[in-house]
Amino acid sequence: MKLNAGVDDVIELIIKGIAWALQTQARRNVLAGALLAVILFHIGWVCGWFTPFGIGRPFIVRSEFAELQGQVKEILSNEALSRQETNFIKTQLIEGSIRAKLSTRCATSDQKFKAELSREIEKLETDYFAINHGGYKQPACDEL
Repeated sequence: MKLNAGVDDVIELIIKGIAWALQTQARRNVLAGALLAVILFHIGWVCGWFTPFGIGRPFIVRSEFAELQGQVKEILSNEALSRQETNFIKTQLIEGSIRAKLSTRCATSDQKFKAELSREIEKLETDYFAINHGGYKQPACDEL
């Protein structure tokens, strides 16, 4: 009797294990399918396949960039902009460039490249000083 009871328990345990494994495999299949759907959606989004449905690309196309660049040049050259507004825009662009170069300088270990970046940052800081009559306070690497 004990032998049969033990065999029944083992068989029941095996059946429960198989059922659990099947459920786990089904979960894996659903997760893999969802991951595949997300990846395919992302590829379609980046390639612009969903543009007819109102979901635009996350990046601009070269022709759009040229158009935007022309608009920015027109705005900057427009006499309606005051000197203060023009200086504000230039300051924002210079600050962005400095922060990008500082971030790159913090991330690299090549000393020659760091020195080159430092020279470029110094030139940008000179431009910044010419506009704002004050120096740019460089953030530390951990603040970028």
